[in-house]
Amino acid sequence: MQRYHSILRRYSTRSALPADFQWFPRFFNPTEQHALLSAALRKLDVAEPTAARKRRRDFLVSHQQDRLRDTGDLKDVFLPDEFYHFEEGHYDGVIKRFRETRVSSWDDEKDPVFRSALGRLEVLCPNAGRTQTHLLHLASDGEILPHIDNVDASGSWILGVSLGSDRVLRMESLEADSDCSPRHTFDVTLPSGSVYIQRDDVRYNYKHSILRAEPIPAQVTPQAQGQRLSIMVRVRFQLVPILREIMNTF
Repeated sequence: MQRYHSILRRYSTRSALPADFQWFPRFFNPTEQHALLSAALRKLDVAEPTAARKRRRDFLVSHQQDRLRDTGDLKDVFLPDEFYHFEEGHYDGVIKRFRETRVSSWDDEKDPVFRSALGRLEVLCPNAGRTQTHLLHLASDGEILPHIDNVDASGSWILGVSLGSDRVLRMESLEADSDCSPRHTFDVTLPSGSVYIQRDDVRYNYKHSILRAEPIPAQVTPQAQGQRLSIMVRVRFQLVPILREIMNTF
């Protein structure tokens, strides 16, 4: 608990944000970001169709020398958009141009940088309990429309790690403070390496969305167009304790 509060003091930014929304704009350094992004992309890649995996292998072979040069730019970890099998739309219509997968275990546990980054992230989770991890990779023109995550599948907090291109997270309350006032809305630009936590009131009473990136000039190369990957950690919805509490009232 002491380490958790130390992390909050060191990394969080609270100005003009609701009490139930925490933002850590510089949580992971570039080396940690590279380790997390590479591990997440490998997880997503193995879940794709064979044709997409073959296109990537062919591209990497033909561009091997270029890829060996370390530019220090995290965006260079991504391949151009056309070498990924992005879905055009989610089953509920909320997400556009994306790849996603669930993570039950990682293949990079022996990497000390990855292990350290993951350990710090675990300390940041608001409370102990079973969690579920989800990877979401947005294409350069991908977006997430306003929604509230399924309250029957996960609990009172959601943690998001942003890797890659900066995107704007928009939070909009379901109800206005009064009949005459607009709904409360705030935007947060999420740089690579940042972490945010939405919990309790903001978790249940605010819709969140990831805005589409600004139009890209024609001279910008496809590889630098702004893909974004997020690592989403949610606490599982725990039905048994709730049922026990209800039964104890009778």
